[in-house]
Amino acid sequence: MALPRSTQIAILAAALAALGVRIGAAQGGLWLDEAWSAVFARDAGTAIGVLRIGHDNNHVLNSWWIQLVGWPASPLAMRALSIVSGTAAVPVAAAIAARRSPLGAALAAWLFALSPILITYGSEARGYAPMLLALLSAILMIGRSLDAPSRPVPTIGIALAFGIGTLAQLTMLFALPALLGWVLWARRSPAATFRLLGPGLLAAGAAAAATLAGGMTIGSYSPFTVDAWFDALGELVRYTLAIGWLPKPLLPIVTAIGIFALVIARAADHRAVLIALAVIAFPLAVAMLGVGNSGLARYYLIAAAVLLLAIADAPRAAALPIAIVVLAGSVLGDLDLIRNQRGNPAAAIRAMKQTHPQGGTYAVEAERDAAVIDVAAAQARYPARLIESLCPAADFLFVARDGSAPFPDRPARCGGDYRMVAGADTTGLSGNHWRLYLRAR
Repeated sequence: MALPRSTQIAILAAALAALGVRIGAAQGGLWLDEAWSAVFARDAGTAIGVLRIGHDNNHVLNSWWIQLVGWPASPLAMRALSIVSGTAAVPVAAAIAARRSPLGAALAAWLFALSPILITYGSEARGYAPMLLALLSAILMIGRSLDAPSRPVPTIGIALAFGIGTLAQLTMLFALPALLGWVLWARRSPAATFRLLGPGLLAAGAAAAATLAGGMTIGSYSPFTVDAWFDALGELVRYTLAIGWLPKPLLPIVTAIGIFALVIARAADHRAVLIALAVIAFPLAVAMLGVGNSGLARYYLIAAAVLLLAIADAPRAAALPIAIVVLAGSVLGDLDLIRNQRGNPAAAIRAMKQTHPQGGTYAVEAERDAAVIDVAAAQARYPARLIESLCPAADFLFVARDGSAPFPDRPARCGGDYRMVAGADTTGLSGNHWRLYLRAR
């Protein structure tokens, strides 16, 4: 269906806004997970080497991109793949919703342009944004095929989307059961389902096998707890729908009620099955299986994407007021992301330059944090050398924290006392709080 010119302009405006906000949010130094990715890509040396990294922080497409732009490229260059992918997701989301109405297309475009969770992962050097773009592309092709069974089956396109999405981020695999169940429900035929999705499932399997060829070390693992799972869903809702003004315990509950209402409202449409499987069944399955690391909101990104599509696809009387509330909150959330810059650890290098302009040595409290200074120093062309042992005492001590863990007041190493000279706290889904200490002379 050809969209009215006004709708096309609204979608174009949303895409431009998406690009601008993501560029704004991509300023500042790389935080811990991004820095690890950059160091892994550098040390891997070649594209084949990336497949041998064997770490869950290696998002293959992102690592290849970082190798392409080179070490030490600017933060904006390293994040460009995500910025472009997140921006491209806007017209794809609009195309998915356009089958329902021009208003749905415009709402989908603006929801995907400004949702804080998509801004967060669409502006950092990780694989989540290209994964979501691949997922949306697959949903678009699958939906069109289900709506018009007489059309040629887009098996190659779906296979590419599944394979590329899995290379981008392994959480693409979480979406496959929902997509499979959706097609099976709509086609009522395992054979027809396999004809449509079989090559894609094989492509995803091959991409996963390539990603896991070097093994898989988990950087940080937390066993499943109901509290962590519930908190993650609350964070997911807060940053997807920008309704953090609701009391935290109510966030997932109110959202669950709303999702059930959206499913019921579109019960006659086979897409209701996708919503039910991706947004309801998937998080419940994580809890029932007791999956570790389930307290991380980013692992449920597929649910966030499908939920935004469901809002745009809802009846006008519900879609418009919900979208207005979400977009108003999103603007405020996005401004905070741009202001905070994930705590901008590159500011630590600026503080080092003030007292040691010719270069200095540094130590870290946790070994993993060395990557943050390594990348930021290389990008600033500042000669900072890591001291891995307690003695001799380094010029600087870098300490990072998650959550509300306190920082030391005046830490000591090798008989030397340190005083804080810089620091920042992160306010979003990504980043770490950090403090830089200078050794007293």
